[in-house]
Amino acid sequence: MTRKTIHTSDQVTAFLEELKTQSDRGVAVVAAAMLEELLELVICARLIEISSNRKEALFDKMNAPLSSLSAKIEMAFALGIISESARVAMHLVREVRNKFAHRLAPLTFDHPGVIALLEASAPPSVKGKPKKEFLDIIQGLAVILYGTLAADIRIKSLEETHREHFFEVLLKVHSVTQAANLASIQETSRLKATPPKRK
Repeated sequence: MTRKTIHTSDQVTAFLEELKTQSDRGVAVVAAAMLEELLELVICARLIEISSNRKEALFDKMNAPLSSLSAKIEMAFALGIISESARVAMHLVREVRNKFAHRLAPLTFDHPGVIALLEASAPPSVKGKPKKEFLDIIQGLAVILYGTLAADIRIKSLEETHREHFFEVLLKVHSVTQAANLASIQETSRLKATPPKRK
């Protein structure tokens, strides 16, 4: 699997500027693809260190648990990476993308169905022209995700963070196992020592 790397500030600025020149369909589809790639980067930055094979199994293989944009959004929220308002905004981007991607006929941001989506979910601070609203949402989400990637957000394994707890559990399991083995030996000895009852 090709390792995805964080983009430079110049690359992000160039991408956002280029996005403004795309067709409405291009804006919806390409912006959602960029968001999905960023979500994968930030989720990987949050998870314990995993191999490229594990990443592929999580994100890329057929029916992988995090292969869809929706799954990535929900996982980012569950891991505490994004807020509820960011989660809602990301699902809005996904729904707008789906409107454009699943319709063969020409479609623009001025279409009543797209406007209805934006009016229902877009924060009041970005109300205005539908395409600009969408681009403002994308830019805001990109700032949040890139800002998150700049921090050390990696979680550690429970074995690493709760070593004493696991050691205690291991000792308890060992003592319970020993007690069970001793009881089994005693029962076996008792059965051998007791003569069978006559019928």
